[in-house]
Amino acid sequence: MGSAQSNRRVTVVNDDVVGVVQVSEGVARRLRGLPDKQETNSEKGTSEEQPIPETRPPPTYIPFAPPEPYSSTLEQRQKYHEEFKKSEKSWNNRIRELEIQNRQLFETANEKFTATVKDVEENHIKNSFAPVCPDKEQQVAKCYKENAKFPLNCSREVHDFMECVDKIRMTALSKLKVKKNIFPYA
Repeated sequence: MGSAQSNRRVTVVNDDVVGVVQVSEGVARRLRGLPDKQETNSEKGTSEEQPIPETRPPPTYIPFAPPEPYSSTLEQRQKYHEEFKKSEKSWNNRIRELEIQNRQLFETANEKFTATVKDVEENHIKNSFAPVCPDKEQQVAKCYKENAKFPLNCSREVHDFMECVDKIRMTALSKLKVKKNIFPYA
């Protein structure tokens, strides 16, 4: 069944008519649901064996026109492009406005950040720290060197160093409390 060649021919002719598609009579009959013209067995045999002569009369065509004329489609395209350009212009304006707002917010946030950094630097970073209890620290280090195998022998020196550090810490906190009133509930 599938090994025999098809004898169906398709011809496309364009007569440069804008918006019109022409189809052959056979295609029109098939679209309408009508059967093709019946060929006799002798015609089938001769058509398969011999090529079709070029002097064959052209088939008759039935024109097919789109439901809307070409000009209205062109007008619709132009209207669409006009609406598209208006919409694009509107969105570009909105984007520009948002960029301006974003720039203003960024500048405001940058100013606040700069002010906060300046405040932190004034209140916390610029404080200079001197070494705490350097004499006690040297005693602890010397004891650990002398008693490398028995570090618990240095517990008295470590205890004295910790007491010294606690005294200085309490003194610094009391100065801050008076200066900034940081700990109102303490």
